[in-house]
Amino acid sequence: MDNILYLEAQQRQVVVYLHNEPRTQYRFYSTMAALEDALAAQGFLRIHKSYLVNMQHIHALHGGGVSLQNGKLLPVSERRYAEIKSRYLLWRGQSKCRIY
Repeated sequence: MDNILYLEAQQRQVVVYLHNEPRTQYRFYSTMAALEDALAAQGFLRIHKSYLVNMQHIHALHGGGVSLQNGKLLPVSERRYAEIKSRYLLWRGQSKCRIY
């Protein structure tokens, strides 16, 4: 779980992006709603209808998106930004967090 950066929905498939692994991604069939329910307790946050992010890999959260520690920028739902920010801060305990 620690090596999962984020999951992305692409049509009916989900792509899992990894780091520190020989293979950098896996694909399988599922729904983001099912994965969100299953992975929330492990520190995953749904930031957009197509993205579920491992919060331990978030470098910064801002209105334009989420910056991951590897430099990747992912979009954040503008409508749900306040809720996403709140959930992230609660998980993070307001330490090592950069929010703009």
